[in-house]
Amino acid sequence: MTNTTRWRGGSGDVYEFSALQIDALFPKSLEFPVLPKEPGVYIFSRVEQSLHVPIYIGSTGNLNRRLNVDWSGHHRKDCIERNEAAWLHVHVTSGHRTPPLALDAWETIERDLIAGFDPPCNKDR
Repeated sequence: MTNTTRWRGGSGDVYEFSALQIDALFPKSLEFPVLPKEPGVYIFSRVEQSLHVPIYIGSTGNLNRRLNVDWSGHHRKDCIERNEAAWLHVHVTSGHRTPPLALDAWETIERDLIAGFDPPCNKDR
């Protein structure tokens, strides 16, 4: 079962995500078979004082591949696990580029959210 969460970027824009609670066996059994094979933004978070706190914000052209197939080689996997991520939030985007930056839509949203939250595992990227 998924929940819906909303995250406000540095620009003030709000994005809606589907939230999945990560199994207690996380890092060994991280697998989300329900993820779409579409581009999008993802957030790993933990809950502090009843609020989701982002640990890492990323984007990809294929959510299923990045978070299932390629997870073991994710460049911030150790940091995400060390910070005890308890939730995965997923926002599916279209594949079009957004003017004027000419970035993919998911990259634009990722940058906006990182600017708004400055998560610990996005440092030194």
